Amino acid sequence: THPGVVLAHIVARWQYLLVYLGAVGLIGIVSPWGLPMVVAVFVPSLLAADRTHINQAFQQWPALPSVLVGTVMVLTRLRRRRISLRIMRGAVVLWTTMLVLIAAVQLPNIPVDWVVNTSAAATELAYLHARIPSTAEVIASQEVAGRFAHRKDVEALAHSN
Repeated sequence: THPGVVLAHIVARWQYLLVYLGAVGLIGIVSPWGLPMVVAVFVPSLLAADRTHINQAFQQWPALPSVLVGTVMVLTRLRRRRISLRIMRGAVVLWTTMLVLIAAVQLPNIPVDWVVNTSAAATELAYLHARIPSTAEVIASQEVAGRFAHRKDVEALAHSN
């Protein structure tokens, strides 16, 4: 009933979709293997109110092989239809360029996004881990919650971005 809100969510998050699908080939979206997975996995993530559903890659990983297979299928089908070898090479060069650009943008973020705890924070976590009873509920930031993951009741606070 609110197509403007739907469109606003997708427009605000298109770069995440480009990163995930660009790595396996955007052209795979138009294949019978890729389109259903994109609709079933990526669209709900794009429309979620909380951005963590789209910017946490592990939730989309199951769809990526289908899009990759779809990309190969589309390129193979184009080749069978005698599409110019120049166009095929151009598609491969474009895909390779996209992979290089994605890597150049994303690789520097790995230390910031994945290694967020300092040695001081790790020392404090070890201290708290020993002090908090194993039966106590733990509510911690997502970066810290993993330390307590073996506990029965642990909740991770979502990021606000």
